Amino acid sequence: MTYSIKSYLGGFSLLNLTSQLLGRRAKQIYKLFIHQEEHTSSTLLKLKLQKAINTTVQFLDPSSLQVGRQNHILPWFKFLQRESGMRGLSFNNFLNQVKKELTTAESSWLDAWFKIIKNKPTPLARNFLIEVDRNEMYDYICKSREKELENLCDMKDKEINSETFHHISRKTATTKPIIPNWISNEGLDYDEQAWKKFWTTLYSF
Repeated sequence: MTYSIKSYLGGFSLLNLTSQLLGRRAKQIYKLFIHQEEHTSSTLLKLKLQKAINTTVQFLDPSSLQVGRQNHILPWFKFLQRESGMRGLSFNNFLNQVKKELTTAESSWLDAWFKIIKNKPTPLARNFLIEVDRNEMYDYICKSREKELENLCDMKDKEINSETFHHISRKTATTKPIIPNWISNEGLDYDEQAWKKFWTTLYSF
């Protein structure tokens, strides 16, 4: 996409809307970690996401149903750390099942989150399904989970904060210069640095 490449590299320095929207959408998920119970929209999304996860787990593994006063759940904040809770099932397959329970907008928020946020190299403690007393379920789901963000990082391995989701277009822009197709089509040698110098010189006029 040459339109989003910087002018001094031969592009047009225009905003890449696709990349920029990833940040806005992923931030909706980030809010789940930091907002307390009294933040209504985030609370509702936590509850809906947890219900979607529960439905998926029970669909894929009927033996994981409620036993007595205990519910076996995969917490939403572990799911957002790429935990499927299901041995032998890829996370992407699990994610696709969860998204069937959500709206198109909510699904796009999840997709954006998993595109720009990743797990840190250190392995997570994989507890899979966790037992929670049903009388404590609401508080368990709705409380903030900011500490869980310590297990995650952005595309450049930096800590996650509110700024992570700003200026995604700029952060993902290539630093390589445009090299005309006819150069490679003609089998000609090219020097990336030489083209970078050419565009920089042209841009300075």
